[in-house]
Amino acid sequence: MQLSKVENESISVMNSAQKVKSALKKLQKDRRFASVHATNLMDTKETFLECLNQFESMNHSLRRMIRDQQLHQSSLGQTKEQCQHLQRKLIQIEGTNGLLKDQLQEQERMLNHSQHLHDEIGVKEGEIQTLQIRLEVSFVMSICEIRKV
Repeated sequence: MQLSKVENESISVMNSAQKVKSALKKLQKDRRFASVHATNLMDTKETFLECLNQFESMNHSLRRMIRDQQLHQSSLGQTKEQCQHLQRKLIQIEGTNGLLKDQLQEQERMLNHSQHLHDEIGVKEGEIQTLQIRLEVSFVMSICEIRKV
């Protein structure tokens, strides 16, 4: 049902009401009540009542449509609010995800640095062992030379 149809029905009701009003005014002016007037008035009354019933029916349907549309709009509003809430939450999660990614990169950098230090310690330990062996060899050779003397 369209709004224009209801508008047309309301115009029809107004026209019928105007006809009834006009017929009643004629009866007031013309104090003689003839059967032709009675028939005309009854026809006008019946037409008016039919138009009024149609208008009331369409008006009821239109009110139901408007109520349904309002519920639909309200539902859309709630859906829009939920969507906006989810978008805000997504932005927040993406921010947190970015922070966690930065922390992970920092930990990987620290792990790489730690691995590098561990490798350097291994090299230094090897150098120390080499020096200890040289020192021991040198010490033993010095003792041998001292004993020769």
